[in-house]
Amino acid sequence: MKFSFGLIASAFLAVQAAALPSSAEVAKNLSRDAAICPTFNFVPALFSAYNSNLTDHYYATSELEMLKIWVKRGYTPILVNARIFEEQKVSTVPLFRLYNKAAQDHYYTIDEVERQEKKNQGYEDKAIVGYVYASPICGSTPWHRMYNNKLQDHYYTPDPNQVKDAVSRGYVWEAIAAYVYMP
Repeated sequence: MKFSFGLIASAFLAVQAAALPSSAEVAKNLSRDAAICPTFNFVPALFSAYNSNLTDHYYATSELEMLKIWVKRGYTPILVNARIFEEQKVSTVPLFRLYNKAAQDHYYTIDEVERQEKKNQGYEDKAIVGYVYASPICGSTPWHRMYNNKLQDHYYTPDPNQVKDAVSRGYVWEAIAAYVYMP
């Protein structure tokens, strides 16, 4: 009986050890992650502002740009919405800002097809706001896009509680616009 138990235990441990990655495999995975995830010490803030007269949300990484929109255009600062890169890093893609003057609505996307569709609907390219991820890598989190048809306003947030709050105020969740870092 002791022999049988010992034999079974040895076989079990051998199977478990075989299932574990070798140190070479672990090193390979770490190298892969290092190759797709940028090394950084600081990720800049993505600021948000809202203009209640226009019912429009605005997002930018530049403090000077935000100051101009707050002072000259009547937007009110809200908070640091997320953190994104100001310069392109490994595995990041541009986050485009578009604006529809008739609807007084800013729209943000990383998708070229979506960008072209919005341009066909009267939106104009305004800027590359920064650089974000197209998928959930490197510890990033979804940046949710919602839309309120009555207000003709797009709203973006990485915070699930703010998503729930926006939905309770008439916004409809549309998609994950990008992947960002939490504020």
